[in-house]
Amino acid sequence: MIFFTSAGLLFLLALSIPVGIVLFLLAFGIDTFFSPFPLMRGLGQVVWSSSNSGTLIAIPFFVLLGEILVRSGIARRTYSALEAWVSWLPGGLIHANIATATLFSATSGSSVATSRSPPPQQQHRMSHKPGRPWRHSNR
Repeated sequence: MIFFTSAGLLFLLALSIPVGIVLFLLAFGIDTFFSPFPLMRGLGQVVWSSSNSGTLIAIPFFVLLGEILVRSGIARRTYSALEAWVSWLPGGLIHANIATATLFSATSGSSVATSRSPPPQQQHRMSHKPGRPWRHSNR
């Protein structure tokens, strides 16, 4: 069984199949060939019970909060205000990013929800010319 699993894993990954699909195929193969009772019959119950959780309702609400903040302009105004407060520091743009991420993570309760880089509010403040490093723009 270990040889089958290892060889199957290496073979399927060598074919450039995504890891999630490889793991599903290996689990299906192990269930079919090595299990004395069919595990696939219980798969629906396992999937439903793990996804029928009250904690998972927070994920769509994080997305909704992000859309409300961006579409209403609150994110842009917050980023502009924090940039004005910390722009005097060396590397003021990165400090504005950190302060904005801190504020939004405190607001939403999730630091993972604010981990998009670079934020759309930062893109118009940066200018790039080919052959030169990224520079902060005063526009």
